[in-house]
Amino acid sequence: MTGTFIKSASPALVEILGHVGFDYVLIDLEHSPVSIDHLEHLIRAAETAGIAPVVRVPGITEPAILHPLDKGAEGLLIPMVDTAASAAKVIQCAKYGPLGGRGMDIYSRAAKFGAVPKAEY
Repeated sequence: MTGTFIKSASPALVEILGHVGFDYVLIDLEHSPVSIDHLEHLIRAAETAGIAPVVRVPGITEPAILHPLDKGAEGLLIPMVDTAASAAKVIQCAKYGPLGGRGMDIYSRAAKFGAVPKAEY
C-alpha cells in the first residue's frame, strides 16, 4: 500500500492523490494548520477519489479521537501511546462497548446520517 501525509486543507489535493494511485492519505491534525472543521471535506474528497482517509490526531482525548471517527476516518494515527494506560484510554475513546466507552451516534456522517442500520454500524 502506498500513502502519504498531507498538511493541507485542500480537498483537491486529496482527490489528486487518489487519482494518481495512492491507496491512503494521512491527514495530519497534529502538526499542521488543518483543523477539525476541514476534516469532513478532506474525508469526503478521499472517498470520492477511492483513497482511504486516515487521520493523525493531536492527542489522546475523547474529542480528538471521536470526531474523526464520526466524520468517517477509516483509521487513526495516535501520537504518544507509550504506556499501557495511554493505550487503554485510546481503546476507551475509540471502541463501542463492551470493549470501550464510545457513545454511538447513528446520525453521524460515518453512519451515513442514520441510513446505516444501527446493528451494522
